[in-house]
Amino acid sequence: MKVCMVSTYPPLRGGVSSYTQNLVSSLRKAGVNVTVLSGELPKMKTKTDCEANVLRCWKRGALYPFQIFKNVIHVDAELIHVQHEFFLYGGMFSAILFPVLLILLKLLRKNLVVTLHGVIPVSAVNKQFLVENGMAGPAILVKFGSIFLSRIITSISNVVVVHEKFLAKVLKKDYGCPGEKIKVIPIGVKELKSEITSPVAKEKIGLRDKTVILFFGYITPYKGVDRLIEGFGRLAKEHQDWILVISGGEHPRLHTMPSYGKYVFGLRQRAQEIAPNQIIFMDHITDRDIEFFPAADVMVFPYKTGISSSATFTIALAYKKPIVVSDVEIFGEKVPCKDVVFERDSSEDLARKLELLLSDDNLKVKLTDFVANLCSQSTWMNVGAETARMYKEVIAMKQTSPTYVSLLKSV
Repeated sequence: MKVCMVSTYPPLRGGVSSYTQNLVSSLRKAGVNVTVLSGELPKMKTKTDCEANVLRCWKRGALYPFQIFKNVIHVDAELIHVQHEFFLYGGMFSAILFPVLLILLKLLRKNLVVTLHGVIPVSAVNKQFLVENGMAGPAILVKFGSIFLSRIITSISNVVVVHEKFLAKVLKKDYGCPGEKIKVIPIGVKELKSEITSPVAKEKIGLRDKTVILFFGYITPYKGVDRLIEGFGRLAKEHQDWILVISGGEHPRLHTMPSYGKYVFGLRQRAQEIAPNQIIFMDHITDRDIEFFPAADVMVFPYKTGISSSATFTIALAYKKPIVVSDVEIFGEKVPCKDVVFERDSSEDLARKLELLLSDDNLKVKLTDFVANLCSQSTWMNVGAETARMYKEVIAMKQTSPTYVSLLKSV
């Protein structure tokens, strides 16, 4: 089976790049021949360590649909799999052009699969959400635009993949997309073989004999870091050997925005006010520094809303770390233990659940066992095999290209 994958790819940074590399590796082990059409590296980077069958042929911006189409023509593939995230191919205008890419690809009469890495619940789209995520325009226009784009994408594609059952429900309920075209395939969990112990890891980051609470990922308002800081502040004086490590760094797309800079500055300032020696901000941990994760005694996911599957959640699974999560749906359907699920708007409940976990050894063992079991169910080998089966089912279908009339009816 021959597949063409359209995405970003390492050394380009980002969750989709890392996801694509892992998926491609697992697909190749499942016997799928994959050619990747990746975004180009910045000019200051050296084009090194490129895997075979990775062609860097498009740039972020208005021309990407045509650049990709020009190169897809020369790829021998039975199916084209396109990765989608709202700002993956450029800014707002580039996002609007995504259906143009799909229409061009469909002209080749190829089987077409699209993975939607983020699906925004319509109820979450308001003025504050747009400001926090660097999106322009009235909320009502963004809502209708999202519905229109999602229906077009679903109509053109043979299958749309999402990573969570909740996101599939949003596509069906909020966006009116047909359920038979939606497939849920989770993000895979790496099988890690690091032998570094927690004490050694803590020694390396200067936190010997401390209890380490870790938040990991780019700092963005919807992830609730402000709530985490307030919740930890309720515990800091009583537990002075507890350290909150916020390891994420600023979001590369948002960091130039004045409002975002003010938000991050406010987080740091508040941390200094309530626990100056117990809250540490670290830059984004790279793959070379991945051994720092064993230092964590617990990983916290204080998200205020769920718009995509958390790649950092899979890191917690991979390291088999106890977790505390907010009650947003993407976590609620995975974590049945209510002792570690807190009300998303309550820093007090966050503090209560965090203290309960760290003071109850039996609960920590229970959570560790649960995480290990969940990890074993979602290995990249399983994800690759499931994706390959989905490809075979799509290829076996009788293919018909959508007409312009059918596209208009779908929206």
